[in-house]
Amino acid sequence: MTITWTAFSGATSYNIYFSTTTVVTLANGTKITGTTNPYTQTGLTNGTTYYYVVTTVNGTGESTASTQVNAIPSGSGGVDDISMLTPYVNSSDIATIHEAFSSTSSCPWGFQHNGIDFAPTGNYKPFQAVASGTVDTVSLWQNDKSSNWQVNVTIKVNSTYSSVAYAFESFSANQADGNTQLANILVSVGQIVAQGDVIGNLFTANSSAHVHFGLLQNSIAICPETYFTVSAKDSVLGVIHKDNPTWNMCY
Repeated sequence: MTITWTAFSGATSYNIYFSTTTVVTLANGTKITGTTNPYTQTGLTNGTTYYYVVTTVNGTGESTASTQVNAIPSGSGGVDDISMLTPYVNSSDIATIHEAFSSTSSCPWGFQHNGIDFAPTGNYKPFQAVASGTVDTVSLWQNDKSSNWQVNVTIKVNSTYSSVAYAFESFSANQADGNTQLANILVSVGQIVAQGDVIGNLFTANSSAHVHFGLLQNSIAICPETYFTVSAKDSVLGVIHKDNPTWNMCY
């Protein structure tokens, strides 16, 4: 859904506050910072009323809120509506990618892999929501193959079938390390997150720790490459090619 408003002379950017409950205010609305006019918001639920106010940002600070408006999205809600940021906040926080996406074993790592594994340069590196949506899952789970503890976070980004999934894998069989990772997840089930919100920091119990990121359509993992913004795609490929210059993002 595209949001437009009357431009203000001298504005450097705009903040949008939205909610599914009237009246939306700067105190209770979900904040989207640094937007430009017009702004396209994804991850909304078709048939739900959303309420909006806009503020102007310039060198003196943030203005008071505009008059409230509301809108009801009614688009197709398909995965093609997604335009994703990188899962990581800073590319400098990512040391390497262990494996990328593969629907076949004909890939450099030799097995099917339903996402991309981002290994950090150090402890407690932040990861962000690639798209706006509602947190569907936050769960501490012991992997039945590796016996390691991980925290799974999923964000539903539209009403039809699309989710983004993160597995914060500290790579430890010690449940205390799993609890430490859970304590470093910054979102909760049912929370609405805006694109770019930090959802958690990765606790690294050892050098194999990583965040596994995937995009799901009808609960089936798909190649995320074409759904990244141009700059995000370039960034992810840049991280891949640091150590593996011949790798693709998807196979």
